[in-house]
Order: sequence, then C-alpha cells, then structure tokens
Amino acid sequence: PGSGIPGDLWALLRDAHRDGASDIHFQTGSKPFIRRGGQILVVASELVARESVVRLLEAMLDAGTLALLRREGQVDGGWDVGDGLRCRYNCFEGVRGPGVVLRLVPTRIPTLEELGLPGILARLTGFHQGLVLITGPAGCGKSSTAAALIQLMNEERKENILVLEDPTEFVYHPHSCNILQRQIPDHSASYATALRAALREDPDVIVIGEIRDLETVSLALSAAETGHLVIGTMHTRDAPGTVERVIGMFPPDQQGQVR
Repeated sequence: PGSGIPGDLWALLRDAHRDGASDIHFQTGSKPFIRRGGQILVVASELVARESVVRLLEAMLDAGTLALLRREGQVDGGWDVGDGLRCRYNCFEGVRGPGVVLRLVPTRIPTLEELGLPGILARLTGFHQGLVLITGPAGCGKSSTAAALIQLMNEERKENILVLEDPTEFVYHPHSCNILQRQIPDHSASYATALRAALREDPDVIVIGEIRDLETVSLALSAAETGHLVIGTMHTRDAPGTVERVIGMFPPDQQGQVR
C-alpha cells in the first residue's frame, strides 16, 4: 500500500480512511480537504504541490489512462489501493494544475444493519423479476445500499448476478451465487452496450451502477419485463420524482405505455 505515492499524501489518505472520511480532495495549489459527516474539512495547512499530484497520478494510473487524462482533461475510474481500501477517482486538470478527488470505498461490504437501514429492505432480495431503483442525492449511500442487497443475495440465493458499474466500487467474492462484474468503459463501451450483451450472459439479476439516459432505462425496463430482477441507482430526490424522471426520459407518445 502506498507504493509510489508521495509520503504526505499517503499519510493523509491513510488517516482519512481511519477517521471515516468519505472523500479526499487533492488539488495543486490548495490545501487538502476531506469530507466527513457531510462536511468539507481542511486537514493540513500546507498547499499541495504540483509535483506531489503528478506523482500520485503516476502511481494511480496506467500509461493509457494518463494519456486519456492529458487528452480530455479528466478521467474516472477505480483504484485498488490495498490495505483494505479501494477508491473511486476523478482526476482532472484545473486552473491551478492537476487535481484528484477520491471516494473511499471499503473492501468489506456493509450490511443493512451497519448502514442503519430497516431490515424490511431485505425483502427486495426475494424478488425474481422487476425493477428496484435506489435513489437520492450524491453521497447519500446509494452504492453502499445496493452492495448490501447484492451481498445478501450472494449469501442466500443460487443465481447468476451481473454487476455493471462506472467505475467498479465494491468487489464481490462468490458465495452461493456466481457474480460477474464489468466496468464501464473498460469492459464494455457503455451501459447500453453491456445491457444488450447481458441477456447472452445468462443473468438472473442485473445491477446497473447508474441509470442516466433513455437507452439505459429502456433496456433496464425490457430486462425487468422479460423475467429478470434489475437493481439500479438514480440521482433523484424521492420516489415520485424517480417515477417522473423515468417517464420523462421517453418521448411523449411512449410515456403512457411506460407509465
């Protein structure tokens, strides 16, 4: 763990993980910040040097991803740090220079109880077809909730679970279920492309990391209608808003049928 990472940034990463932070912000010419308990907090008085960020990027990213960052100015992905920690990252070029935002993802999958969620949610894992949407604003725990449900199915069902994410967050180890994880766009060009291929991969459960466009939601609904359990996340405020968002993605002449 920490191989190739500047010592000061590695110490901040390790301490943030220990203290229960959800996010870390490293930006050239700025103090380092973490998000903990929903608040942004400064964690060191010294400004982050450009050289430190560059070294962090070189430790995190392979040559192809670094080239993509230089070409497009930003890149997303997942990083297995080691020592019980994975990160979802966004690397970017900013006014002061390069920067990195890390979302800390524990390698141990939480339970519904540990997340403070009602046990009745476990009933969702008993469905064998239909669409389950986990919604809310950024950082509210959608991915952790989905992971807890997937792990319950992994322990209690004997089925094939296909997990599509951009990027991969929690890594699952098969128990009584076979779990196939694919990262977008490394393993498929898009969610829509992966979903079109999904039905040839013999899934019982399909998990979509984020439903964000018409093609993805249309394919998700089709999979749910053809006898699959589909679990997805969306950035919406509440249940009525989610229904309206799904319906509103479709052209007006299709909205009655979708509703």
